[in-house]
Amino acid sequence: MKRLLLTLFGLIACVSVYGQELNDLYFGRELKYLNHEHYDVIYSLDQNIPISVVYRLENPALSTPRVERPNDFSPDPLLPGSNLQENYIHSGYDKGLMMSAASNLHDSIGMKESYYYTNVAPQTAKLYRGNWKKIESMERDLRDEFPYVKVLCGNLTTHNSSSIGNDYVAVPDYCWKIFITPATTSSAADTLCYLFPNDDEITDEIDTYKQSYEQLEEYLPFSINEMIGMYECPDEATLKNFMASMLKDRLKSQFESIPSEQELMDRIEYNVTDIEDFKSNLKSSGMKVPPEISVKDYIKEKFIANKKFSEDQYIALVKKLDTVDTSSGIFKLLTKPNETATILGICNKCDLPRFLPFCLVPRP
Repeated sequence: MKRLLLTLFGLIACVSVYGQELNDLYFGRELKYLNHEHYDVIYSLDQNIPISVVYRLENPALSTPRVERPNDFSPDPLLPGSNLQENYIHSGYDKGLMMSAASNLHDSIGMKESYYYTNVAPQTAKLYRGNWKKIESMERDLRDEFPYVKVLCGNLTTHNSSSIGNDYVAVPDYCWKIFITPATTSSAADTLCYLFPNDDEITDEIDTYKQSYEQLEEYLPFSINEMIGMYECPDEATLKNFMASMLKDRLKSQFESIPSEQELMDRIEYNVTDIEDFKSNLKSSGMKVPPEISVKDYIKEKFIANKKFSEDQYIALVKKLDTVDTSSGIFKLLTKPNETATILGICNKCDLPRFLPFCLVPRP
């Protein structure tokens, strides 16, 4: 079940994929947005794999000649130090391409870019040579049937994910792919989503791994529309403004989610049944309630002070966005909440303010 924790200046998604909990797996990581001619990638610098890749395919003209595949994979010119060849040697994993090389047989630039290591993640032979190949074939069938097909794909890891090589290239637990086809005179627009386990137990029945749009989007670092929007920005200035708009909308939503004082008191009344025990917990955690004030009034005062502090930070950060002059600067704020988070927020387990040093239900 999806669990969404909102802090004031950061969104940390905590979701469950087939029983495996994903905690802080995107936000808080060192992520970089790379804008190529044929695909855009959100790349994990600490895991050395693409988190998401977005591209668009159109049916090539019949007269367009085929191009040769590169002899080997290569570093991404936008990311110095991205030569990961040694990590894959004797690793037991295939180099799983996100944007398919076979879908770029008539495009020399697309073919070259598909062999960048920023487009690659370790996949089991069972997945890469099986369902992943089938899904690549499916995207070309859709490309030939429709005027174009938009493709989004990527990788999911957990805290228990393994890695390969001296650069600790993460091995995804799941690999996903989404196809979006446009409306035509004979068919409505459609979205096809697939989520595959990256293991040797995977079956050959591709429809077993079909997901709904809503199911799969829960596991992604950004919404599908946000990722497509970033990809379709024609230049750096537009990309920066789009990302800034995304962040402002997110900050506004998070700030407006702060409860009122009355809502806070209602949560205290509902959750705290033993005031003396609660007061003892506060004291043992380093928060001593003065004898002349009640526990409820003490928490209320703390909350009011923190709410004002959060409001000031919210206003300052929104103003700061207008001074950030690069999309990479905005992207860092989108994906590094620990640099902008305040102490105000509500614990998703016990519904009490997170400035309290403990939780009625022990926090992970």
